[in-house]
Amino acid sequence: MGPQPPLPSGDPFEHFGERMDSWEMMEREGLLAAGLARDVLRGNPGTELAALVAARDSREGEMLTAQRRPGPRAETDRAIIVLMPRAAARQSLGGACEPLLEPFDQIVDAGMLPIVIVTRHGMRLMGRQLELEA
Repeated sequence: MGPQPPLPSGDPFEHFGERMDSWEMMEREGLLAAGLARDVLRGNPGTELAALVAARDSREGEMLTAQRRPGPRAETDRAIIVLMPRAAARQSLGGACEPLLEPFDQIVDAGMLPIVIVTRHGMRLMGRQLELEA
């Protein structure tokens, strides 16, 4: 068996900087994800999308760096942003973080783009309204 991740220390401030970064990623990289989605929806109206914003040092970020799959993608100094079918994103959440499924569905029901923010030690979910120009 390989090395195991350290157990949480119980210190509520243990990953405080990372949590703050995820709030900033919701704003900056969330805007980029919304822009990617608008571009896709202009050419393919009705496509059911979700976005993944993965911090570069997260397991998902490392995987996305190694795997250059085709599709809508953007990169910043701290994260990789990809779009995926909404059903695939929901299925991934069900396996990784089931408590986020209900808010995910609420975001979809509100007509917003669901955006999953993944950091090294956690996940955050947000919705962003997409205003498409006529």
